[in-house]
Amino acid sequence: MVQIELCSNKEIINLQKFINNHWKSNHILSKNITLLNWMYKRCEGLNFLLAKKNKKIIGILGFIKNSNFNNNDFIRDIIWLALWKVVEEKAYPGLGIIMLKKLEKINPNIDIAVLGINKSLPPVFSALKYYSATMEHYYIVNPKVKNFSIINIDRKNKIPYPKLPKHKIIYKRIYRKELLSGNYNYYSNNFTCYKSSAFFINKYLDHPIYKYKIFHIENSSRQFALIVIRKISINNTNVIRIVDFEGDEALIAYIGGFLLNLLDSENAEYIDFLQYGINKSYFFDAGFKLLNYNQRDIVPNYFEPFVKENINLLFAYKTQPSNNIRIFKADGDQDRPN
Repeated sequence: MVQIELCSNKEIINLQKFINNHWKSNHILSKNITLLNWMYKRCEGLNFLLAKKNKKIIGILGFIKNSNFNNNDFIRDIIWLALWKVVEEKAYPGLGIIMLKKLEKINPNIDIAVLGINKSLPPVFSALKYYSATMEHYYIVNPKVKNFSIINIDRKNKIPYPKLPKHKIIYKRIYRKELLSGNYNYYSNNFTCYKSSAFFINKYLDHPIYKYKIFHIENSSRQFALIVIRKISINNTNVIRIVDFEGDEALIAYIGGFLLNLLDSENAEYIDFLQYGINKSYFFDAGFKLLNYNQRDIVPNYFEPFVKENINLLFAYKTQPSNNIRIFKADGDQDRPN
């Protein structure tokens, strides 16, 4: 008989062995307990469901709660599914789905999403009443770079120019002190994912491995936003990734000048922005191009290890009635060391 239970502290070592043996050998979560705890810790163990047969783990379902980074503030919480694996030869058919149903049962009335699913899974999620689609991948190239080493871009394609803002745009890098003194909670009032000041501190400024920068943006019309970026250096080249955003999405239309300055100051080849839920026109006004997977242009998404090819990043979600959703690169477990 198979038992499904939450991962207790005494099972953590067995969970790490399972990840190493059945997910990926030498996977970082099988070795780095600090990162594992930072992503999944709860008071009496980890946010993993374990399927056990004869006391042996035969399946796992990891999940990340936004409330973990919101100092356990459960306002409009969301669950992001992560490591999900069943040893098929030891399990009965449908065990993985049963584990998901168990998770939904013990976390009622909470939105659930997953970012980075296999291309064969959208029909499965659709049958479970999840909506699934592909993330939109936008990018801006540095006009001062003549020879690209990370991306492949057809030079014949016209590079768009950012729209000039109607109002003066103010932007500045902010730190823990500013986040603690300001009230950014209202930013996400209209969306399912609640992200407080504590969220940005705990998830980005206190990340155990990665280094992020957070920028506050506003205009004279009192529109506000936060942008989180991470710089990647590979092959002696810098890349800037916008991994999270909170605030008035209309401001995106006017950040093109800021991003060009950022490309220059960071000596980066390009900036990219993976997202779902924001109007395309704002990105085009800012000077972004939308990656067309049917053309020869290449804007990589995998850097650990580096894979020079386009990646269709698929997602699925199930929200409560009337909830809108915006999804970004760092939601769930997509922006972590590999």
